[in-house]
Amino acid sequence: MLASITIKRKKPKMGKDNVIKKYDAIVVLSADEETTRLRIEKALNLYFTGIADHFVLNGFAPDWHNDSRLVPFRDKIEKISVYVVHARTTEENAYQTKKLVEEQKWKKIIIVSSETHIKRVKRLYHKFFPNYLDLEFVAAKEAANRGKRAFREWFADLMTWLELFGLPRGKDMETDEKIFTTAERRKSYLNKFNNLVKKF
Repeated sequence: MLASITIKRKKPKMGKDNVIKKYDAIVVLSADEETTRLRIEKALNLYFTGIADHFVLNGFAPDWHNDSRLVPFRDKIEKISVYVVHARTTEENAYQTKKLVEEQKWKKIIIVSSETHIKRVKRLYHKFFPNYLDLEFVAAKEAANRGKRAFREWFADLMTWLELFGLPRGKDMETDEKIFTTAERRKSYLNKFNNLVKKF
């Protein structure tokens, strides 16, 4: 039996002069089933305050309707303006988000991830969006085994720093592609090195 998911309506975020601060889109990043559920729930809670016009599922297949992680939210997601971005890594999450944002000419977005993941997300998104004036990050609750996840993400963030070291900041499609391809290549080398070390 599927768990019942309650979407809470919260007061929208207020900017200066008590005017509702609006964003073009909320981007939610995928992960394992439990983590994704918490992120989606957080993102939908934000969306239904009226704070953003669009909702982006980042890290899902185009046929997201059959994704077991989204089944509890399917009815709600089908009723809103949804974009789906295919990505397999956090690096690709950021790269594909930048491409979508440029294509749609969005200026203000919110990225939703988990508490232990958000630091690495910020590092990558700020590399691709160096001059973005309104890029906000929101952390959803962490799933089980927070301590283990925190250590894993600390190590992953260190690897991400090495991946991005010396690379230019994003400014156009050519530079963005260079950042992504170089980071992915370095990540592959670092993973091979890490696996080699584990054998000793």
